[in-house]
Amino acid sequence: MKVLEALGKAMKLCSTKEYAPFEIEQKLSGWGLEEDAISEVINTLKEEKFLDEFRMARYFANDKLKFNKWGKIKIRIMLQQKKVLPEAISEALDQSWQKNAKPLRILMSTILRQNYFSSPQVEDLREI
Repeated sequence: MKVLEALGKAMKLCSTKEYAPFEIEQKLSGWGLEEDAISEVINTLKEEKFLDEFRMARYFANDKLKFNKWGKIKIRIMLQQKKVLPEAISEALDQSWQKNAKPLRILMSTILRQNYFSSPQVEDLREI
C-alpha cells in the first residue's frame, strides 16, 4: 500500500472515531507500511488534527465513566494499554471526574440511603 493511500484510509478512520496514535500505528503496520512511512503518516495526521492524544483521552474517559460506569483505575489502565501519554491520561481523568462527579455523588448517596435505612438495625435505633 502506498503512503498516500494509507494516509487517506487513516484520515477516514480518524474522522469517524477518536484513536490513539498507537492504534493507528498498529493498523498501518498491518497494512504493510514500513516504519518511516508509518511515522510520516502519524505526523501528518497529528498536524492536520486528525490525531490528538489529549482529545482522545478526554472523550474515552468521559464516555467510559458516563456510560459504562467505569472507575478511574480501569480507565487509566485502558488508556495506558493504548499507550496514551501519562499527562493526557491525568488531565482527562481530572476533567471527566469533575464533570461527572456530582451525578455520581447523588447516585451513591441515594444507594447508601436506601441500603442504610432499609436495614433492621436502623429501624431499631429509630425506636430509641
